[in-house]
Amino acid sequence: MPSPVIHGSAIDTTCLHWARSCGRRAVCRYYDHDLLRNRFIGLQFFFKTGSLVCFALILAILRQQDKEEATKVVALPDPPQQLFVSGPEKKLEEFRV
Repeated sequence: MPSPVIHGSAIDTTCLHWARSCGRRAVCRYYDHDLLRNRFIGLQFFFKTGSLVCFALILAILRQQDKEEATKVVALPDPPQQLFVSGPEKKLEEFRV
C-alpha cells in the first residue's frame, strides 16, 4: 500500500469527534493524541525494522557469495608440453654467414 494511504488510515482511526456536513462525515474535530502518537511510532518502527531485516538478509547473502568465491579453486591451465621427436637426435648446425 502507498504510504499516504497507510498514514491517512492511522490518522482517521484516532479521531474522536467527526464534524458533519450535509449529513455525512466531513472532517475530524478532535483526535486522541496518545493513540495517534502510538500509531505513528508503531508505523515508523515497523517500516524501519522491515528495512533493517531486508538489509541484513542481503548482506548475509552477499557475504556467503563472497566466501564461496574465495574458496573456489581456480584450475590453472596445464603448462605447455614439449614435443619429443623420436628417431635420431638432430644436431645443431652452426650457420655461417
